[in-house]
Amino acid sequence: MMKNDALKIIGIPILMAVTLFGLMLLLDIIQGYNVKLSINHILNPFSIMRPAEGFIFVLLSVLLIGYYWKVLSQAKKAEKNTDEK
Repeated sequence: MMKNDALKIIGIPILMAVTLFGLMLLLDIIQGYNVKLSINHILNPFSIMRPAEGFIFVLLSVLLIGYYWKVLSQAKKAEKNTDEK
């Protein structure tokens, strides 16, 4: 059960991100850009961030990872407690 929950918690955001990146790539190609330039458009926001925006991005990423860590550790403890009973 724990393995399934971890897959859902981590896998769904990754699947959504890949799907959205694919959609952005497709829209750029439809507009007439080549694939290399389309990929550059997708990754460009990360390269032009100001320091404050970069700090907020890193902070939110760390908070998200910390939240996932907490949820997974609580689920593991709960599973361990149910196994002992």
